[in-house]
Amino acid sequence: MSAAKKTHAAGTSFFHHARTIPTLSVRKKNARIHIGIFAGIIVFGSVYALVNAQIIALHALEQRIATARTAQDTATATTILQSVQRDALALIPALFTSSAAQAIFHAANTDLNALHGIRITPPSFLGEITTASLAFYPTYIFDDDLFIYVFGQAPYTIAKIEKKSRSQRFTFILSSENDFSTERMIQKNDDFYFINDTKKTAMVWRAADNTLMSTKLPVERSAPNERTVFNSRYTFENNVIMRTETNESKTKYLVGQLPPLTDFTVSRDNTTLYLLAHNALFSLSL
Repeated sequence: MSAAKKTHAAGTSFFHHARTIPTLSVRKKNARIHIGIFAGIIVFGSVYALVNAQIIALHALEQRIATARTAQDTATATTILQSVQRDALALIPALFTSSAAQAIFHAANTDLNALHGIRITPPSFLGEITTASLAFYPTYIFDDDLFIYVFGQAPYTIAKIEKKSRSQRFTFILSSENDFSTERMIQKNDDFYFINDTKKTAMVWRAADNTLMSTKLPVERSAPNERTVFNSRYTFENNVIMRTETNESKTKYLVGQLPPLTDFTVSRDNTTLYLLAHNALFSLSL
């Protein structure tokens, strides 16, 4: 072969490789992209399948709670709710369904407690009675349609808390009998009776006209820490309020980590508990 032909052949081979090398590089790059896309699809599909399975499981748990609520007997409802708690607890660590699983666990726990006569609902804070500048020691609590009333050991100073606005003010009463000491109280409609059983004396405060006067000792008896509304009797001890119906069914209301309760009352419509803990007021829906 002549030198010219060799030179031409070499040049042709060089340009051939120059054209094919980038083409192979692009193909490899495209292959890597496709592999990445396929891998992403596989991972996304796996995550989607997992999350979808968890959502289906949560929906099934909600259906089981609904079934428990319509169960014919306590034992069956208890078994269902306990299984819901167990399965929901297993889903709580999941990344995408944790909050929903916690809500279902809480709902099952609430239903289970209610099924066995236990209500655990955090009370709502209503405010504090400002007593710093007064010789006033909150001891008794009652209410009417508009106000919550807090009384001390003597009937001459009364704290009134408006239910809607939660604003408070004091009512001061002048009386010729300024040495009365209250041992217990009862409420009859809008009249509030201060009773001293030791001395067998009583006074009545009428909220309608803000008058305080001596009266006969009421025949109604009242035990400390007890209220009766309609056919429900409420008592409390150690921050547990017990509601007893006429058929002797009982419901316990656990009020949580409040300061020790001083007294409580039940709203006239039997829907709310008002709690007095030292000088703080709380409410609890029934």
